[in-house]
Amino acid sequence: MWDAARGRMGSRSEEPDTVTMEAVVEPASPRHDSGCAADAEAALAHHEAATARLRLSAAEAEVSVGELAHGDRVCWAAAVTGFHVFALRYYLGGDATRLETLCRPLLATGVIALVVALLRPRAPAPVRGPGRGGFFDTVWFSGYAAQRDEPVFASLELVDARRALARKRRADSILDLKTRATPGSSVPRSTKSGDRGTWENADPADFSLRGADYLRDKRKYASAPDLYEPFAFDTLRSCEAVFDLPARAALPAALDHESGLPAWCPRILCQNMVFPGTPPPLFGRPPSPGCGGGPKGWQIVCWWRIKESTARAIRDDPPETWPPHLKLWQYYATHAETASTLNGALKGVARVENIGDASLGLPRLLHQFNAKPVLMAATALIGERPGVVRVSRTDDYYEFGLDVGADFAATSNHALFKLLPKFHLLKCDVGWLVEGRSVADLPEGILACMRLNYVDLNDAVDVDDWLAGTGKRD
Repeated sequence: MWDAARGRMGSRSEEPDTVTMEAVVEPASPRHDSGCAADAEAALAHHEAATARLRLSAAEAEVSVGELAHGDRVCWAAAVTGFHVFALRYYLGGDATRLETLCRPLLATGVIALVVALLRPRAPAPVRGPGRGGFFDTVWFSGYAAQRDEPVFASLELVDARRALARKRRADSILDLKTRATPGSSVPRSTKSGDRGTWENADPADFSLRGADYLRDKRKYASAPDLYEPFAFDTLRSCEAVFDLPARAALPAALDHESGLPAWCPRILCQNMVFPGTPPPLFGRPPSPGCGGGPKGWQIVCWWRIKESTARAIRDDPPETWPPHLKLWQYYATHAETASTLNGALKGVARVENIGDASLGLPRLLHQFNAKPVLMAATALIGERPGVVRVSRTDDYYEFGLDVGADFAATSNHALFKLLPKFHLLKCDVGWLVEGRSVADLPEGILACMRLNYVDLNDAVDVDDWLAGTGKRD
């Protein structure tokens, strides 16, 4: 579990997912601020130097530990072969014919082993095994490899430093883009609760999430207050998925409470969920991107901004006093780009308020999963489930993109595809959270949520028109 790898939150919130020798080589690394290109480049140079020192120390350790000499390998092979012959002679007694019959393949194996023992040190690295000498590591199993042949994997600190620099350079490049799109231009906010074709705030207490003792009693309770509040909602039509929409939109100006946030905490949160125009086949490969003469798909985009209470807690309160779901969000926002399993800890929950209306004819799968959180992770036969969230972020915003057609199961795709034409009949609450997987991470709390009131997807605007600033709903 990823929470076991990272340790405990609070004082451990900035610890890397894996233990590396960088902590031994350089106990204190400078804190990088991706808001400054020079700092990001300095942090990246620091971690790359630490990785180089790690590789050098591994090579020095290899030199200090002697390998078996060629003659030692031959002696091992000869000794093992002789031991087998002696054992057979002891158990067979004077039956020379039977002894000769059994020894022939054994002696042939011994000769082959001697040849392999002499030639193996000259074999290329992929042929050699990862061993460092010894009986089970020479002729009979793998044999002889130098640690310098083994790749040194980059630590999460190094990967995060690379991504921080990439985000900074991308943020600088997006400044040259002409942003005409306006978040919320396609779907209005409700002026009266329940207005058709609008969106409004949702109550996070309507979501039942894991309680503080969930690992013991499996009970769920109403969510704690959310961390972000909605400010816009859009429905778009597109042939191909368009991600990183905040970079192409004119985001609202920062409010007073949104200034001074740490680099890990974005003030704008965007959910960009892409639905295909036609469901993928139940069997076989999904269709290639593009309409190909078929209908366009949908992009459902929700926009949130950080609440004043959340920003005040981050700035003024010590991390030890933060609610568990805020600590989880800090860790997720910092590392989800580089940790695949952590990426899959994001959960979405949809709660249809009028699901009891039998006249809607909703699919059974929707009834089964109504108001139940679902992990945004791919299936895995063995090991942890990798996440499918496409993260696009700067210090100002954080978009998690989801391509339903490419990353969701075929059965789920078909159930959701049957639901889309009936979307205008539903009053639906949508919420997102990071899954709590240990006692320290519970109880769970909603990260962001909003309510959609009978939104008709047929009124969605074309994504190109929306990006050009002309796709507005009348």
